Amino acid sequence: MRRKAGRSSFRKHATLAAGATAALVVAHAGTSWAIRSGVDARLAAMASAGLSVSREAVEVDPWSGRVTVRGLALASADGNTVKAGLIRLAGTTALVSPALAAGNVTVENLTISWNKLTYSLPRLEVVGSSVGEAEIRDLFNANATTPLRTRLAAISAESMSAPELRMSSDVPEAKVSMIYRDLRLTGIAAGVVRSMASSGGAYASEGKSGETATGTFGAMTANQVDLPWMVHAYTEAAAPGETEPKVAYGSISLDSMSGTIQAGGKTLGQFSLGKMTGRDFRIRATKEPWMSFIQQFAAKPEAERKDLSNADRAKLVNVIADMMDASQVGGMEAAGFSFTGGDDLKKVTFSIGRMAYTGAQVGKPNEVRLDNFEMKMPDGRARFGTIAHSGWSFRNTIEGLRKTLGQPDFDMQTIDPRVLIPEIGTFTLRDLDFDVPDTSAKTKDASAPNIKFTLKAFELQATEPLNGIPTVIRTSVDRMNMPLPQNTKDESLKNVLALGIKELDLSFGLDMRWQESTSDLTLSQIAFQGVNIGAVSLRGTVGNVSRDIFTGDAMTAQFAAMAATVKDATLTIDNKGMFEKVLESEARKAKKSPDQLRKDLTNGAGMLVPAFLGPSPGSKAVLVALQKFIAKPGRLTVSATAKDPAGLGAADLMMAGGNPQAIMSKLDVTASAD
Repeated sequence: MRRKAGRSSFRKHATLAAGATAALVVAHAGTSWAIRSGVDARLAAMASAGLSVSREAVEVDPWSGRVTVRGLALASADGNTVKAGLIRLAGTTALVSPALAAGNVTVENLTISWNKLTYSLPRLEVVGSSVGEAEIRDLFNANATTPLRTRLAAISAESMSAPELRMSSDVPEAKVSMIYRDLRLTGIAAGVVRSMASSGGAYASEGKSGETATGTFGAMTANQVDLPWMVHAYTEAAAPGETEPKVAYGSISLDSMSGTIQAGGKTLGQFSLGKMTGRDFRIRATKEPWMSFIQQFAAKPEAERKDLSNADRAKLVNVIADMMDASQVGGMEAAGFSFTGGDDLKKVTFSIGRMAYTGAQVGKPNEVRLDNFEMKMPDGRARFGTIAHSGWSFRNTIEGLRKTLGQPDFDMQTIDPRVLIPEIGTFTLRDLDFDVPDTSAKTKDASAPNIKFTLKAFELQATEPLNGIPTVIRTSVDRMNMPLPQNTKDESLKNVLALGIKELDLSFGLDMRWQESTSDLTLSQIAFQGVNIGAVSLRGTVGNVSRDIFTGDAMTAQFAAMAATVKDATLTIDNKGMFEKVLESEARKAKKSPDQLRKDLTNGAGMLVPAFLGPSPGSKAVLVALQKFIAKPGRLTVSATAKDPAGLGAADLMMAGGNPQAIMSKLDVTASAD
C-alpha cells in the first residue's frame, strides 16, 4: 500500500509539472504573440499619408523583453527613406506601450537617404533615448504640421555611437563621399549635441569636369552643436524680433588632413594640413530662408538666371546681403598647411605656418592673418613673414546693396559705386623676400635676371569712411631693399647706377585725417627716405574741406574741392649722402671739382631766389638757409603759413596770376638749415 501511495504521489507531481510546463509554453507563445502584435500595431500607427512603414519580421524574447525588428523601412512622400537591416530594443514587455523606440537601441545596416544625400552605418548604438514612435513618425513625415526644428528638438539620448559612418552625395555639380570612423555623440538634449567626436576618416570627390580629390583626415571633435537652430536658420524665415545670431557650434577641431588632386590620370597637386580649431560659430535666420531660395534659384533655367527681372534681382541681392550679415565666427586657426603641384619643370610648392581669424571683441577689431607663407618654384621663390588684415567691415557694402540693387525700381545707371565700398581697416605685410622671374624681360632675353627685393614692413590703414571714402588714411613702407641690375638698359636706372648706388633701400610714409568739426584736412606727414640717400617730408593743413567733397555728385565734389584753402605747409629735406653723390657726378660732367660746382650753386642761388621770390623777409630767410645747406648739406626746413587764418585759396592763386612774389606777400615764410 505504501508503494502504491508513492507511485500515486509521483504521478501527481509529474502531472502538475507537465501542466505547468505546458502553461509556460502557452504563456510564452501568447506573450510573444502579444508583443509582436503590439510592435506591429505601433509600426502601423507610425504610418501616415506622408510616411509609409514596413518590416520583414519581428522577433521577441519574452524572458528578457528584447524585441528585434528586421528589414524595417520608412519612406516619406518626398522621397526620403530610412532602412534598417535590424533594430534591437533592449526593453521589457512594456514595449507594447507607445515608447516603441525608447531606451537602449541597437541598429545594424542603417541607411538614410535625405535630399540627395545618403548616410550608411553598419551599426548604431543608442543609449538612453527618449524618442518614441510619434517623434519618429513626425521626423520623417513631409506633411507634418510642426516645423522640422521642433521635431529635431524632441530628440534626446545619453549617447549615440557608430564604428563607421559613410556619407555620399550624387548631384550634377559634384560627387562627394566621406567616411567617419568611431563616431561618438554624447549628451543629446532637445536636439543639441553636447559633444561629438570621430577618430578620423577619409573623403573623395569628383567634379563636373572629371577632376578628383581624395584624402584622409585625423581626429575630429565638436561641441554644443545646435541642430534645431541650424535647421531654423537655414530653412525658416526669421521670427519678429529675431535679430541676434545664436551659437550653432560651440567649438570644432581637426587634428590633420591630407589629400591628392588628380585629373586625366595625372596628379595635379598634393596638400596637407596640421591641426585646425574653431570656436563660437553663430548664425541667425533671415527674412528670406536661405535654403529654399537657393534651391528655387538653382532650379531656374540658365537663361533666366542670367537675365533676372528687377523684382528677382532685388530679391537675390537682399538674400545675399542678409546672408553676409547673418553669420559670425569667434575664431578659427589652422597650422602647418602645404601644397605641391605641377610637373617637375613647373612644380610649385607653397606652405603656410599658421592661418588665423579672430572675430571682433570688446576693445579689439576683427583680424585675419597668415604667418610664414612661402612659395617655391624652379626659377624663383617668395616669402611673407606675416600677411594681416584687421578692422574691416562690410556694413557699408551690405546697406549699400539694400538701398540700391536691393530695390526693384532702382535705376542701375544712377548707381554710385562708392556706396558699395567696404571699410578697409588695416592691411599689413611684414618680412617679404622675393626672388621671382621677370616675365616681361625673359620674353626678350631668357637669361634676364630675376626681380629681387625685400621689404621689412608695409601697412595701409583706411578707416572712418564717409560715403565710402576713408577720412583717415595712414600708409607706410619700411625698408624696401632692391639690388639694381648692373646690365640694365633702363636709362633712369643707369643714371642711378652712375651715382655709385648699387641698391635701393627705401621707406615711405603718409598720414592724413579729415575732421568734420573744423573742416580741416590735416597732412601729418608725407615722407620719403632712402638709406645713404636722404629724406624728404611734407606736412600741412588744408582748410574749408566740407562734406560735399565726399558726395557722389561729381559737380558738387568739384566745387567743394575748389573752395579748399591751404593754411600751412612745411617742407623738410634731410641729406644722407645723396647731395654729395649728385654733386660729384655733375662736377665730372662739367669737368669741375666738387668745390667749384658748390661755389657756382651758392652764387646761382644768390641771384635766382631774390629774382623769383622777391625781396621779402621770407625770401631772404629761404636764401640764407639754402646757401647754408649747399655749403654743408644736412637738414633744410622751409615753412609757410597763410596770413589769412582762412588760408590761401584758389581765388588767391588766380589773383596772383602765377606770380610767386604776389603769392609770397600772402604768406609768412621761415627757413632754416642745420
